[in-house]
Amino acid sequence: MNNIALTMVAGSVYQMMRGMKIAVTAFMTVFILKRKLYRHHWTSVVVIFIGLVLVGVAVLTGTSTSGIKSEPLGIILLISGTVFTSGMFIVEEKLLGQYTLDPLMVVGWEGFWGLIMWIILLPIF
Repeated sequence: MNNIALTMVAGSVYQMMRGMKIAVTAFMTVFILKRKLYRHHWTSVVVIFIGLVLVGVAVLTGTSTSGIKSEPLGIILLISGTVFTSGMFIVEEKLLGQYTLDPLMVVGWEGFWGLIMWIILLPIF
């Protein structure tokens, strides 16, 4: 969804709206994982949210300079994609939070399986 939204909004708006992942993940962390966020966490989430609202309002009121006509749909797709991405982060934390895993080993295995997947899929595509 995010990649489709990139074709509908200016690149600068896309980059700024991607910061929404932090705020959405913070809210999901509190409500789904039942973790406590401290004052400095909430302060940064509020600052990010204010910035996102300003960018979104500028796009929706037409004061952005991109001239793309499908920007509202792009913003909706960005928000939807961000919710799914943040949900994926929360599900991973929920499933893997009970294990003690070496971060470099996890990244290595993720890269290995991604490489294997693309070695198989790239010739098909």
